[in-house]
Amino acid sequence: MKKYIKSILLVFLFISCGEAIFANNIRIKKLSLTDTLKTTKDVKIKFDLSWENSWRDDINWDAAWVTAKVKRANGSWKHIKFQSTGNSIEGNPQTAKIVVPSDKMGAFIYRSVKGSGNIDLSGIKLVWNYGIDSVANIDSAEIRFFVTEMVYVPQGNFAFGDSYTHTKDNLSQIASDRLVPSLFQNFIITDTAKFGRNTPMFSIISDKTTPKLTTALANSSAMYSGDQVIKDGIYINGTKGVGINNSEPFKYPNFPVGYKAFYTMKYEVSQGQYTDFLNTTKVNNLAAGLTVPNILFPTSTPSQSLARFSIEKQGETYIVSRPDRAMDYVNSNQVFAFANWSSLRPMTELEFEKAARGPMAPTFYDRANGQNPLGNMITIGPNSLVINSLKLNGAENGTESSTTSDSTKFLAWDVNTIEGGDGGTGPYRVGIFATSTSSRKSSGASYYGIMGLNDNVSELVISLSTESSRSFKDANGVGENASSGYPTLSHWFSGNSFDSWSSTINKNSTVSGRSTGSQYSGFRLVRSAPSDN
Repeated sequence: MKKYIKSILLVFLFISCGEAIFANNIRIKKLSLTDTLKTTKDVKIKFDLSWENSWRDDINWDAAWVTAKVKRANGSWKHIKFQSTGNSIEGNPQTAKIVVPSDKMGAFIYRSVKGSGNIDLSGIKLVWNYGIDSVANIDSAEIRFFVTEMVYVPQGNFAFGDSYTHTKDNLSQIASDRLVPSLFQNFIITDTAKFGRNTPMFSIISDKTTPKLTTALANSSAMYSGDQVIKDGIYINGTKGVGINNSEPFKYPNFPVGYKAFYTMKYEVSQGQYTDFLNTTKVNNLAAGLTVPNILFPTSTPSQSLARFSIEKQGETYIVSRPDRAMDYVNSNQVFAFANWSSLRPMTELEFEKAARGPMAPTFYDRANGQNPLGNMITIGPNSLVINSLKLNGAENGTESSTTSDSTKFLAWDVNTIEGGDGGTGPYRVGIFATSTSSRKSSGASYYGIMGLNDNVSELVISLSTESSRSFKDANGVGENASSGYPTLSHWFSGNSFDSWSSTINKNSTVSGRSTGSQYSGFRLVRSAPSDN
């Protein structure tokens, strides 16, 4: 049960150098600069780090992803690069490890040996060469620190698709132009010893190439140039990527298919995190007719109001009244911009399935917490559902809790209301179902201990459905966006080929079923695991 406890809620953390500001249960304290060498322009950033209910077991572990930014003279924020050597932990160093990835855009800090419980590390020192980052005077630099809790997903085989047949899947009957896993045919598992049965409609992603994967129904949409490729068939290999034939090299070698190890955010991006992003993103030279909200900030129309959205702008500063609430109403540009800023990247639909199900075989209508939700829901049509109201105890200040422990019943959707707290319809606090006695089922945790994959908001993921989306590269954000506010996309792709797992639109609320996002769309981000992990 240790993975399913509410360990950290607000994931990104804002700290100005010299202060000790924190939120919820992950804390950076006693932040200072030390061991400055002005001849080489090296300095060590020193701090204490703690969080509750950490774990490392035989399967995986949780980790803190630490990043920082320094303010330029023009008011913009530059991402700090840490050095890969010289980093240390003075307090309890035998229990933790620091890994700085090759791009030096942040640091992973996590348990180095098996264990569980609260973790408290003192005297962490990360080396920063401020000369490389063009900081002339370190004594007057303004630095802000951010930290997010991640979960490690190890390399290994997993099942893609599910045990649907297209005659059972209402979604595919009415949306044959959408690429969802249940539309594929000829998915036959080959490892029957591990999965226990020979079930059509899903395949194993491994270091071996899958059989040709084709859509079960003819695509009717002419919108995407990739439709015919999917109809004719694709191949997936865990180490080689995605190909349109079985010859090498594969056409899309850099598409993250989920086989290799990666870190994913434990929770959805919160409104507090997004506010931190807005407050360290300077937008200049706006195109005619565009304003900041049009680029990075959700807007509403009279017919579609913002649902429980709590961020507003006061002067030049964004403030948030409900920082722990899941971010909603996002579009692809906002996901890309936030991913670029945080030096992470969007998740692909294949990674979503592995994060949810792990190495387990799919079952009909399965969910990330291993539960079949049928019986909890009253269907009112092929693409909608009614779910019991979420009842909250206490004010929505980060300590509110749900009166039920069954996470399968609650989704952020316009027919589902919230009783107590602020009321209304829309997203709620991330990780709200996890308690000190949580099970995987009741907390909504995935096989790997990742929270909220099948509750709260729909999550935007990179789809396999178009040529542009299959050209998505396994590359992380570069730390800041263009002055226009739009993300720099050369390291990803120029299209907006996002898809969304939706526990709301897909009436059966399965892992694999996806539909277009809505005003209740949110997201979480990932990062490929460092080679020396």
